[in-house]
Amino acid sequence: MDTHNKAMQKVLEKIEDDLEYVSIEDLISVSGYSYYHFHRIFKAYTGETLNKYIKRILLEKALHAMQMDKENITAIAMKSGYNTPSAFNKAFKEMFGVNPSQYKENLKPKRKEYADIKPVRIETIEAIPVYMIRHVGDYSRLDSIWEKLISFATKHKLFNRHFYAYAIAYDNPDISDNTKLRYDACISKTKEIQNAPLQSKYLEGGKYAVFLHKGTHEKLVDTYDAIFGNWFYKNDISFRDMPVIQKFLNNKKETSKEELLTEVYVPIV
Repeated sequence: MDTHNKAMQKVLEKIEDDLEYVSIEDLISVSGYSYYHFHRIFKAYTGETLNKYIKRILLEKALHAMQMDKENITAIAMKSGYNTPSAFNKAFKEMFGVNPSQYKENLKPKRKEYADIKPVRIETIEAIPVYMIRHVGDYSRLDSIWEKLISFATKHKLFNRHFYAYAIAYDNPDISDNTKLRYDACISKTKEIQNAPLQSKYLEGGKYAVFLHKGTHEKLVDTYDAIFGNWFYKNDISFRDMPVIQKFLNNKKETSKEELLTEVYVPIV
């Protein structure tokens, strides 16, 4: 089962890393499965056909791009794999119930004032090696995942001054189906563990604007709103096409929720 999970996680990472141009041949090669069985295995694992999965992720990214309001609909359609705006409009309406222009227009009166926020620093980091577990589903049901990671770190004595916990929440609960939300729970790979039952990966290096969130993790949404609803609009910012990274600075049992500190790494050009 672990071998199967690792193979499918590699497939999903390949899709996410090369969403616009990924080929079935590449995915089959990554998975190690036969061409004749790959599609059935993928559907059984994700609950969706490969085409439907890719289409959904692309359209959800398109909706997010419209919320950011820095590209026109035609450009977003092209990036989403549609050769014509009409084809994009049809697919978008089928998924979200309104066409793109209606959705974008409806955003205007809903825009509100958000808290003022500034990054604590802008920095360029190296890629970070981590052990990870992928969770798919409600973001509020993550306790067992983190317990498994911390138990693994304790057993293998991974804790040192370079050890941190990280998370990547790929999807917006306001956009994506709650049962399909993707979340990578990660811990520092402070040493190599032979035949580790967990997947290894690298958190991507590069330039980031780093923000500090103080308080409960449930309130992280307020910091995200301030970043993308205030700082983003007030500054000439271009994002790299990759997800935000959360770094938990003091996530210990004895730390009260009000004293929790989380750095939010926003990838920028």
